[in-house]
Amino acid sequence: MRTFLAVVPPIRTAVSIHEAYMPMRDAWEGVRWVPPGQYHVTLAFLGEHPEPAVAEAAGEFKGVLDGFSRFHLAFAGEGRFGSPSSPRVLLLKTGRGNEQLHRMLNALRPVLERFSMWEDRPYRPHLSLGRCRRRGVRGPEGGALLPEGMKSPPIGSFPVDDVVLYRSELSEKGPEYTVLRNWPLKEDSR
Repeated sequence: MRTFLAVVPPIRTAVSIHEAYMPMRDAWEGVRWVPPGQYHVTLAFLGEHPEPAVAEAAGEFKGVLDGFSRFHLAFAGEGRFGSPSSPRVLLLKTGRGNEQLHRMLNALRPVLERFSMWEDRPYRPHLSLGRCRRRGVRGPEGGALLPEGMKSPPIGSFPVDDVVLYRSELSEKGPEYTVLRNWPLKEDSR
């Protein structure tokens, strides 16, 4: 079973992001755009593990996540993974709230390591807007992400109320996500 932990924007925020980036989608060819109902910011990719191992690890996630309060996560403009001439993913970078995501991931690390679910690579939180095909991807002139004249839309922030455990199943149409479990974060005591 292939799984990951994520935080998810409310559907209203996801639809606003989707609509705000319509001109970007029109300016790119060869990109499989993520539908707004699948928008998320991955906290940890757990990989491929048997269902009992995922269930056992999930039981331990609760104890860690119980220590975290709700917060707001903001976006800090567009970005890409890969080079300007050969991007792999078009994305929104996260801004305010990044430190909470990093603290949460670091707190989960001992559990993830114990279950061989830790990815030993830099954590770069983001929301994927589209995944580029290997061939035939083409965007605006000069390697720009946005079409000429388009400025980064003001997206604002969204409340992170919980952490979600997803199962990810790959298909020809793209990944399909199923919520397996979620852990509400506690009310901010301030």
